[in-house]
This record gives sequence, structure tokens and C-alpha cells, in this order.
Amino acid sequence: MAFAAVYVVWGSTYLAIRIGIESFPPLILAGLRHIIVALFLYSVLRGKTGIRPTAANWRTAVVSGA
Repeated sequence: MAFAAVYVVWGSTYLAIRIGIESFPPLILAGLRHIIVALFLYSVLRGKTGIRPTAANWRTAVVSGA
């Protein structure tokens, strides 16, 4: 079952990239991907630990691009 999930997720990325490249310029698409993943990871962080990043953490992340 895990192999099937990996197969579907991995295979769908090519379709998403093809549709994304037709809809957005490559740099905008890369930025959108990073924003979506950042929101997902932030929700996982909050859900598992309840920790909220401080203003200093946000500042460091923005400056470093992390």
C-alpha cells in the first residue's frame, strides 16, 4: 500500500509540473511551490508541537530565505 501511495504521489508531480509550467512562468511556479510547502510545514509544526515561531525566528527566515 505504501508503494502504491509513493507511485501515485511521485507520478502526479509530472502532471502538476506540466500544468504549472503552462499556467505560470517558471520562477513564479517555484515561488508558489515554496509558499505552499512553507504553509504546510508551518501547520505540521503547530499541530505536532504547538510552538509558534518568534519574531526573531521569522526575521532570520526571511533574511536567509529559509
